[in-house]
Amino acid sequence: MPAAKGRPKNATVERANQITEYRQNGGGKSLVFQAAPLTLASLPYRQPKAGTDVWVRRNGDFWLTLRPGVSMKPNGEHGSYGWPFGVIPRALLMWVTAEALRTKDPKIELGSSLSDFVVKLLGQRATSGPNGTRTRVKEQANRLFNADISYQWMGNGDRIQAGVNLKIARAWRLDLGDGEMGQESLFPSYVQLSGDFFEEIIKSPVPLDLEAVRLLGSAAAMDLYAFITYKTFVLNKTGKYFLLTWDGMGDQFGYQFPKTSKGRYKLKEKVLPAWESVRRVYPKANVTVTDDGLLLGPGPTAVQPRKSSPKLGTGAGAWSGAPELISGNSSA
Repeated sequence: MPAAKGRPKNATVERANQITEYRQNGGGKSLVFQAAPLTLASLPYRQPKAGTDVWVRRNGDFWLTLRPGVSMKPNGEHGSYGWPFGVIPRALLMWVTAEALRTKDPKIELGSSLSDFVVKLLGQRATSGPNGTRTRVKEQANRLFNADISYQWMGNGDRIQAGVNLKIARAWRLDLGDGEMGQESLFPSYVQLSGDFFEEIIKSPVPLDLEAVRLLGSAAAMDLYAFITYKTFVLNKTGKYFLLTWDGMGDQFGYQFPKTSKGRYKLKEKVLPAWESVRRVYPKANVTVTDDGLLLGPGPTAVQPRKSSPKLGTGAGAWSGAPELISGNSSA
């Protein structure tokens, strides 16, 4: 592919400088966590096609299904909250998982105002308006907290099945005001995680570097980073290699391309830039691009496990190393 002409945009230069600084510093100082099942398959990258009733992703015998919640209007009419998609609901899930692990409490305080929440979650300036960060976070949070998610496992054909139906939030309240940082709200924002979801994320957390997540810049790169981190830990135990095929990536992640030669070409056009973003923040990942897909092997995980507790899924201490678990008081 020919190099792009002209001078790079300021944002591109700034991101490249941030990645260089990140690598020189040996990584970030705070962690977020992802529930292990959500590293196997995840939410849509973009708005699903019109007419989609159920979002389905597959990773081998594991299936994830997602349905949007039902919304009510003041006049009594009902509709759909819409699909949670893109960077914001992923970052939100990572942040509430980290907070649940830190506090051991399913009730997560989101900050005294939505401005606090936006800055803490995304590391971005809180802005107003139809396309502002406050508006987008509020909309995606409503979609996520109302969505129905299920995990299903089908083994031995379809003769052995198991599944879990989850509601992420039992209750929630969002401050929709435009208060500046530090401005107190009469109604502090929070989310009360459902008991099932709280238990799921407590028992199987996958640690990720918060600064790396912020630097990735896309939902596709975030999903690939989380999966490679999780899979590398597993492969270190077995000593084996794993081929993530192009068709497998189409099934597993949020791509909506047909399984044709043209569809695979378009898929690679999306996957390879995502992998390049991951490689920049995770240069020690043992990943090789092949004609058949991405070949993953044993190697350093993005967050190094403690020698005293190498088992995945044993709580916040499973993988911690030098970085500290991000807290509600963190400015990260």
